[in-house]
Amino acid sequence: MEKFSKFFAMASLMAVSSVGLFADEAYDVMKKSLNLETPNYSQSEILVDMIDKNGNVESTTVIMQYGRDTNDLIATIFDFKSPANVKNTRYLQSEKRGKMGDKYIYLPSLRTTRRVAATERQKSFMGFDYAYDDMSLRDVDADTHEMLDANETRKVGNTTYNCWAVKSTPKKKNDGGYSYRITHVDKNSYIPVFIEFFDKKKAPLKTWACTELRQSTSTIGKKYWIRWDNMMTNLQTGHSTRVHLNKQVLDVEQPDRLFTQNWLNTGK
Repeated sequence: MEKFSKFFAMASLMAVSSVGLFADEAYDVMKKSLNLETPNYSQSEILVDMIDKNGNVESTTVIMQYGRDTNDLIATIFDFKSPANVKNTRYLQSEKRGKMGDKYIYLPSLRTTRRVAATERQKSFMGFDYAYDDMSLRDVDADTHEMLDANETRKVGNTTYNCWAVKSTPKKKNDGGYSYRITHVDKNSYIPVFIEFFDKKKAPLKTWACTELRQSTSTIGKKYWIRWDNMMTNLQTGHSTRVHLNKQVLDVEQPDRLFTQNWLNTGK
């Protein structure tokens, strides 16, 4: 009887240890994914297609994006160029890597810049299927991470990836807008290539897919993995938003005045 007791005690200990190892591995994968080297500066022309549930493109928005990542401070500007109803809308997001930052939007119809309140951050950004916070880098320590599959094969777009599948659950209730997310991270690049979002009732809500991943070379010869084409799909409505990089230049310094509220107000 004592041998059986020792056996079950050892089996139980091994099971707990395995859970701990998988949790550590999941955390390490998500942390490394968050901390990949990125260009110090970027300038991109972005095409955003709104797609109805039947696959028809409803509208295409053209945006100029400017990015700066220096001293672990990340700033992003979106300058809307067309169509006419959103032209001259400008958006600034400034954050420390993985930390909640400040978000400001300039609306030309009101001729004013306002801060996006924390209560608005799970709302749609400019009518897209992306919420404001979907465009931010979430702090890896804000969630608990569980390895669901350490050797997953997943096809995204035309590419088949070998992935880790990691479930991330907010530590604080109602934090982040989702009950949990499942992120599928490519083992070669450490880039997330597919993400599943679940609503507060734990029902599937949205999926995000990197339908084209490229390795781009910057003007100073550095290579970066770039998500060239992405699709966010609302599973509950069937509506999608496709984001495509039409042109991009990396590591060309952008003027500091771009990343200010004054530039949001004036565009100059």
